[in-house]
This record gives sequence, structure tokens and C-alpha cells, in this order.
Amino acid sequence: MQERNAAVLKGDTIISGIVENRDGGMSMRHAAGYITALTKHTFSTSSHSLPSRKISDVKSRYTLLFFSLKIPLGSRIDPDFAEDRFLTLGGEKLPIGIRAERKYIFAPADATDDSLSDLITLEEHFYKSSNNLRDMLVMSRTTTERQSDGRAVFFSEYGCLQNIGEERRIEAGDEYASPFYSDDAYDETFFILMGLLNSLAYSIKEAVPRLW
Repeated sequence: MQERNAAVLKGDTIISGIVENRDGGMSMRHAAGYITALTKHTFSTSSHSLPSRKISDVKSRYTLLFFSLKIPLGSRIDPDFAEDRFLTLGGEKLPIGIRAERKYIFAPADATDDSLSDLITLEEHFYKSSNNLRDMLVMSRTTTERQSDGRAVFFSEYGCLQNIGEERRIEAGDEYASPFYSDDAYDETFFILMGLLNSLAYSIKEAVPRLW
């Protein structure tokens, strides 16, 4: 239904399942094919602010838990994290275990390292692009960087070859369908009968002049 290298819009019929017979009637067939088109896809990703601090050291202390006894195995700390782990036997928890405590020591992060932030953003940008284009063949790509509100924004435009074909049922409102019916969907038997009636009508039209 379309010429090679023609521009098409979403919803356009490219391979029709409505076939014209030699006698002028119409038949309904299951259309099939593989349609590739050159499509364009654009993506943009903004850089994120790096954290203002980072973990520079971790202090730990363990405490032995034996029934009601608690035996510390290190100097006291003000923990940011604590967890108790107990031994089990046959699925039953025993009153013997270890308490793990951790204290995180923070230091200022290199907030001025914009190149690191841009690198992380660029990696995220290309990962998002490749994930969305995984079923396509990339033919071209252009990537640019712009500044917006003090942050880097990466833009990419891809030219891809992709299969744009999508099967859909022939509905009553499609081309060649009878205008005397509503937009409700009909089953395949309906269209077969309509094709037979069209063929019969054409045959009668051709036969009537011969009777004269």
C-alpha cells in the first residue's frame, strides 16, 4: 500500500489484508510482512548534585550474647547501626549470638568535582538510551551538552532502523468495508460472507447485460 522510501504516519496501512479478486470482488486475507523504517529518537538527562559528605572510616564493636550475659569485645561507640545475630539449631533460635555495632565517620566530599558528576550522568544517559533502543539498529547518533540552571544536560538524537509493523484486525470502518454497518468489530466469518456477496454482486452485474 506504500511506496519504498515513502514517509508514513502511525496507523497508516502498509500491507493490506483486503485483496481484490480478478472478478472485482474482495477477499480477506491475513496480511504478514516485516516493515523497516528509519526513525528518530531523542533522549535527555540532567546531571545530579554530588553528596556534600562521604564515609571516610567505619568503627565497629562486637558484643557476645550468651543467654542473659552481654560481653563487649571492644571499646564503647555511639553506633549508627546495630544488629543481633543468633545461632539456630533445627530451625529454633538459640540464646547465643553476636551483636554487631557500627559507627560511620564522615568527611567533606569533593563537591567541586563537576567532571565526576558529568561522567556519572553521561553513563546513565547512554544506559537509558541503549536500553530503549535494544530492539533497533542504530545508524547514527549525535550527542550534545548544554548548561541549564548550573547543571549539565546531555541530549542525544539517534537514527535507527526498526520494525514498525503492527498487526490489527480489519474493522468495519476500514477501507473497502461496507458503509451500512456500525463501527462494531465483526468476526472473520462476517468478512468472508461480505467478500462472497461482493463477488456475487459483481457476477450478476456482468451477467445482466449479456441477458439483453
